[in-house]
Amino acid sequence: MLVQHLMTRPGAALIRNSVSYAFMSSVDDDKKGIHPAQNKALELRRKFPWAHKSDITSFFDNIPRKQVVDRTMQMFRQPSFRGLLQKTVACEVARVDPGTNRRVDQAGLRPGIGVRQGMPISPFLSNVILQRFDSGMAANGFHAVRYADDFIVFCESRDECLRVDNLARSLLNEQSFTLPALEPGSKTQIAEPEEAIEFLGLEIAKASDALGDYALCITPKQLAHIRDELGYFRDFDRLARDRVTLAAAVQGATNRIAGYRAAYTAASNVSQLIKVLNNEARESTRALFVKAFGEKAVSELSANKAMVLGIKEFPETKVASRRR
Repeated sequence: MLVQHLMTRPGAALIRNSVSYAFMSSVDDDKKGIHPAQNKALELRRKFPWAHKSDITSFFDNIPRKQVVDRTMQMFRQPSFRGLLQKTVACEVARVDPGTNRRVDQAGLRPGIGVRQGMPISPFLSNVILQRFDSGMAANGFHAVRYADDFIVFCESRDECLRVDNLARSLLNEQSFTLPALEPGSKTQIAEPEEAIEFLGLEIAKASDALGDYALCITPKQLAHIRDELGYFRDFDRLARDRVTLAAAVQGATNRIAGYRAAYTAASNVSQLIKVLNNEARESTRALFVKAFGEKAVSELSANKAMVLGIKEFPETKVASRRR
């Protein structure tokens, strides 16, 4: 309720800027969300082929609490909310048992600093604290897209990318944030025009069917990861250990597949993903029946039984034309 109210105030215009795309609903011609961010990045790279990409180190866990509360009050001019906002920002994970304590410590959470992920207000506060970063990038003429703590900037040369790197570090340092070093294997990267660069789960790479153009692509590495993730639903022993029934496994796989299709809908090679997903769904179902009843029983199923059980694909339906 607090977030919804504040986003109706004039200060919301500072958050709803040309750089930030996460944790906001789309309004009129101002589209926000992951797919608009990916499409904007593709549009910019077609004009400015050099790219600088990075993400803020342990961002949510290092948000300075007093600073984010003060900044929210300055932006939205709602002093009566300060006490409520302070209590919300100060929320901590309850250390109720040794297991929880261990997980909290392993996650690097420190009491008194950062905002806990999972709270409805945390995404809103991330946009508040990074508003000056957004405005600093735009004021210096850089073409940036930011989604939470991930950002990418498109440039005309390596020198311009290096200037982006310097500015980004300076702007973030003012708020006690850091970026990974610009070095091989780092999350901070500079990509030349011919190099692919990943942003929000998709690569922006030279399109194979359009000379000089770019496209959003699912990488072979991502496809392999998706296969591995879906492999869980064909592992009889793991499903039994987790007390997952066949019906729940099928539903879980169906939900996961639907999620992947929605997440990668902007990819130019999404048809390849759909082929992989459909195949994995059938193979997972078949593997479960083989484990339960044996290869011979499954192999001897009629085509209709195999299709109904989800082991075999139904044939495409053809609509007969009517004679007039």
